[in-house]
Amino acid sequence: MDYLRGNATASAVGLYVISRYLSRTDGGQSGSDLQKSLQVLRSSDPSQTETSAVLEASLTVGEALGIVTHDTVSSTWAVDSEIAVALRSDEEQWLWFRGELAHRMMNHALDNDDGKVPDLILGLTWFLQVSP
Repeated sequence: MDYLRGNATASAVGLYVISRYLSRTDGGQSGSDLQKSLQVLRSSDPSQTETSAVLEASLTVGEALGIVTHDTVSSTWAVDSEIAVALRSDEEQWLWFRGELAHRMMNHALDNDDGKVPDLILGLTWFLQVSP
């Protein structure tokens, strides 16, 4: 997966908001309903077909990492059950979610069978090797 090329507008905060919202909805939500619910400040003009790049890219990355799932039959988005349970708790959710997101990104890079390392992971690895 190329995080920085095709999905550069994806946002950890955006994915957190999406996941938190979906953790509180039963049965998932369609993409259009999800967009209407989370982008309340966008124009409500039905002729406007522009969708948020952040929402789309965050859903794409979240699906690749197993954080959210997309049911193609019912065309609904849902959050992973483990994530949903954790996001419903009273504990500090944002800190936990960031750690879980980083963990899943690293596991995704390690489990990659095609031999290509995701661009973001490669960049982070290079950055951590540079002397301050």
